[in-house]
Amino acid sequence: MAKFIKPFRISLPWRRKPKPGQDSVAGNYPEDSVISNQELQSISLSTDLQDNLRQIKTILSECSDMIYREFDFAQDGRIKLAIVYLDGMTDKIQISAQVMRSLMLDAPLVERGKEFTRTQAFALIKKKLLPIQQVEEANNMGQVIDAVLSGDTVLFVDGHASAIISATKGWEGRGVEESQTELVVRGPREAFVETIRVNISLIRRKIKNPNLKIEAMKLGQATKTDV
Repeated sequence: MAKFIKPFRISLPWRRKPKPGQDSVAGNYPEDSVISNQELQSISLSTDLQDNLRQIKTILSECSDMIYREFDFAQDGRIKLAIVYLDGMTDKIQISAQVMRSLMLDAPLVERGKEFTRTQAFALIKKKLLPIQQVEEANNMGQVIDAVLSGDTVLFVDGHASAIISATKGWEGRGVEESQTELVVRGPREAFVETIRVNISLIRRKIKNPNLKIEAMKLGQATKTDV
């Protein structure tokens, strides 16, 4: 058992070190390098929506459970919005009803007959259009990544160097079954006996690190099993 565990631990992605001469700043560091939380905190958000999405996709590259959704603001189709969240860590019903619907359909009902510029859109969305109990504002990439990995949804508004963090945490509701074959005396009594997305969320809840990568693939010509 010891011979198996030792090389496996060494190969974990967050144990890799950047190669000499490589920059670790987001957008300019290799995808297999390690980026620290301190480095993420030093990366300010951009006023350009696409720049922010590129930064996140670089930091959380090779993560098949990441969801990116771009759409237009209901009050003005020229104002572009985007949400980012982790599949399996969030309440999708809450995202659809309290985030997507509010911004894509209900916004004109809140402020009838008014036109909003990109400058006004951020304040309107934060104060009136998100019927969620907990909403916070993020100004750097470290706050954004921490929120996403914790199960929250991050909303970007084009033209603003800030993001809105909505509390949308939600994972498997029923009790995760305890393993009957590999019992433990200490530690959480959870086992990988659920669907693959729930199993991944069990790992994500323990390891909130952007250097943990989740790659998806299908095996078997007939079964097409997700692994």
